[in-house]
Amino acid sequence: AKRNNTVYMATDTREIYRNCKRNNLSEGSFKIQKQDNGMIVGITGDRIARQTLFANSDIFTLDRYGNLTKKHIIKNIIPQIIGLLRRAGLLVNKEDEMIRMGCDILLAHKGVMFHICKTFLTIRYEDFQAIGKASSSAEAVLFSTIDCDDVEYFERDGERWVAFKLKNRKTGEEH
Repeated sequence: AKRNNTVYMATDTREIYRNCKRNNLSEGSFKIQKQDNGMIVGITGDRIARQTLFANSDIFTLDRYGNLTKKHIIKNIIPQIIGLLRRAGLLVNKEDEMIRMGCDILLAHKGVMFHICKTFLTIRYEDFQAIGKASSSAEAVLFSTIDCDDVEYFERDGERWVAFKLKNRKTGEEH
């Protein structure tokens, strides 16, 4: 999500590898990394592809002006991703289909965010993007809280409650 030109990323700890599902809190299984250049990279999907890409995180570069642009992603980052995953045998290349990777990637830097899809289609998002198995849950949480101000959590009669103000985007009126 992006608020006040700041991009936020979050993930769960669930890993699915073949028929095995488990929560993994080890650093090697993290799905989000902040790069030395300030870029935030989030990867969901195939665990081995994610670990391969994060082990070679120097491929997540910025353009010569220090920006993250679609042109730079397409001309510089994606060819390196394809090369890495091809050498590791991690690209899916079925007959009569485009090559695919087993993961989705979110790249964010200085208030811009791009999604590199499994087919390498690259999309810029202005507000938010949710990827992975729990994306519908993440979107539901985001939409239910996106315009809430002054959120207050409290207990009443032994039950947990939340109070908040909603702001109409068009009129600015608070409810």
